[in-house]
Amino acid sequence: MFDAAPMPSGVLIRELDLSDALVASAVHAVGLRAYAVEAELICFDGIPALSETLQEMTARPLRWLGAVTGEGTVAAFVAWRTDTGQHITRIDRVCADLPGSAGALPPACWTICWPRWPAQAK
Repeated sequence: MFDAAPMPSGVLIRELDLSDALVASAVHAVGLRAYAVEAELICFDGIPALSETLQEMTARPLRWLGAVTGEGTVAAFVAWRTDTGQHITRIDRVCADLPGSAGALPPACWTICWPRWPAQAK
């Protein structure tokens, strides 16, 4: 178990409405950047979301929750679906912009998802 770091000032956790084209585009871009990093780390570029179009992503029956800065930038998100008949929730994806990558946010925003990231990994 770990203690969560405090939320960076100005960052809100809120539901994301992917019917809003700007929000959907931002989420798609964050996902592509995050999955590109993952693909490099695991030496495998066949992650399905890397080739998923914006239209394919928004067509999925998912709920979206995001960390959004005061300027409206999507810093991180989680998407899931719930099968109410079986009482099962399936996490579909969790992504965050990494410091140092294209369009990345300041390191303080990264603490939203990895509050106790080991110092040697930074």
